[in-house]
Amino acid sequence: MGGEVGKMEIIHDWEWVIYKEDLDANNEIRLEDAETSCALIREIGTDSANTISFGVEDITYIRINKLIAPFYKSSHNLNRMHFSKIRDGKWVTTGYELPVPIDSDISIHGLGPRERVYVRGTLFKGVLRADDPINRYLRARMVEVPYKRLHPLLYENVTIPTSFTFNKKYILRAYEVPTPVMEEWDPTNPEYTIVPEKNTKYILNNPIQVLWDHKEIPPEGVEFRIWYDGTEDLKVRPRLDHMLLPPSDGKSKWTEETFLPDSSAIKATTIENNLAPGTNVMAVVATGVPEKFVPGMRVMVCQSGKAEIARITEITPGETSSAIYLDKLRNSYTGGVAKIVGPLTALEGQPLEPVNVKFKAIPYANVLVDPKTGEVFIDQPNTTSGYVLGYFRHIESSGKDIFTMARLDRKYRELEDPHKLTFMFINKYGNPTIEGKLTLYTLAQIIKATPPEVQNAVQRTWAEVATILA
Repeated sequence: MGGEVGKMEIIHDWEWVIYKEDLDANNEIRLEDAETSCALIREIGTDSANTISFGVEDITYIRINKLIAPFYKSSHNLNRMHFSKIRDGKWVTTGYELPVPIDSDISIHGLGPRERVYVRGTLFKGVLRADDPINRYLRARMVEVPYKRLHPLLYENVTIPTSFTFNKKYILRAYEVPTPVMEEWDPTNPEYTIVPEKNTKYILNNPIQVLWDHKEIPPEGVEFRIWYDGTEDLKVRPRLDHMLLPPSDGKSKWTEETFLPDSSAIKATTIENNLAPGTNVMAVVATGVPEKFVPGMRVMVCQSGKAEIARITEITPGETSSAIYLDKLRNSYTGGVAKIVGPLTALEGQPLEPVNVKFKAIPYANVLVDPKTGEVFIDQPNTTSGYVLGYFRHIESSGKDIFTMARLDRKYRELEDPHKLTFMFINKYGNPTIEGKLTLYTLAQIIKATPPEVQNAVQRTWAEVATILA
């Protein structure tokens, strides 16, 4: 859907996919024809499992990752980072959109190789003057962002201690600690999860979602409660299987697995000849090919910074060398450097999508996962920090059934100083002997005291463009 106002063209279903490789050396990029084009971003997503930041010029607009704002083709995940509402198939402006004025630099930090960000929204083409009403509105909105924004509250990978025993009340404390922790509730000295700064309002209308990863205590064995000001129990008591992250069609759960391979676990052989892209490619290797290399198996072909998965179609042994035939290769590889690596192990669950390497201590190591089989391929040992892999795991569960803050009274959802909220967990299952991990997420509107001149500029410029954006 598009339209024209004077010489300006308005594209309401504008979409743009940005790869890491599209960014310049400063991790910046501009709109095409940035001298005469500007935009209002209404939705954003990424396929980065690690948190990235997105902003314009020197202002960071938002920090997101694949879990809370998945790339739009992500399967089995209904989380979406919308800034506008959709009504009757049309965008409705809420005041939380991300503005991109004329001639401005978009900054994206944290993307890995071949990782993407996508944005959707409204593009304005042919805006010929910086003082055009549309551009003045976007400039005013950009100045307003630090005072009025959507802010993901993401407490990630918090340790669940073994002291979280039967009927114990533990809280997620994020106030006055370096990193969020789970600690036992002390009613005589309450601590808090959310504490607004002065002159700041948190509006919490969105679901609270929990990713509970514990091998001994299932999500249905943990009760969730909310306390207000450390004294008032709001009497909400869902179990964590009613608060799944991500909210999905019941077929996924975000999972992270850590692998600590030693040298003896890695089965690899050096390729002696150069390999070119193609099908039925012959790789020459020394005799005595490891027994685990057999026709039909999938292997990783790699050298530093370059790797892919191929299938062995045939092995022809010889006296001084052997030939391993690979079904197809996309890349070229250098003889004497490249290797064929067998599968190290397999993921615990069946991945629904390509698997992300969230942490890799050895930068030149190659780590791949075959999403069809879940087989993990690693070419460098690391028994210290290891490799952390994150993926959406196939499960059968009621993922759409999630707890929302919208059920609470307004005074609990619109939180201002001096009021505070505490998120509490009660073990209704049993005594653990091992630790687990907890991730909690909700999307908040954060409104700070806005300088009158900023507020007036937004209202004045909005009056000029409201009919265009309607």
